[in-house]
Amino acid sequence: EVSLSSNVRELLRSPTFDAGQWKDEELLLMLQTMFVELELPQMFNIPLSTLRNFLQEVYNNYNAVPFHNFRHCFCVAQM
Repeated sequence: EVSLSSNVRELLRSPTFDAGQWKDEELLLMLQTMFVELELPQMFNIPLSTLRNFLQEVYNNYNAVPFHNFRHCFCVAQM
């Protein structure tokens, strides 16, 4: 199981978090971490593997366009 350091988890809570410095794979892990820290998988009985697959499909289905793309999705979710 891959996890984020406590420093990165703390950065995620900051309104000044800079998503531009991270790889897409790292952002996917950060999204998963945000869901888990909010206890959403536990609350809705969602297996972690299902959450990972869902996030990967969201990523796969975003178009490579300048603005409404996966990074924009991440930024909105992170705020």
